Amino acid sequence: MAVIGRKGHRIHRMPEGVEVLGPRHFGFDLDYVPIEDRVKEFGV
Repeated sequence: MAVIGRKGHRIHRMPEGVEVLGPRHFGFDLDYVPIEDRVKEFGV
């Protein structure tokens, strides 16, 4: 599987934006993690 990601717009990364359109909005039981932090977990 390949996944492509990119940094979201600043407004969507703010607490209010994450509350409205974060992973939980789409039914996922996950907290928002910025893409740059997620990439560090994989050593990329």
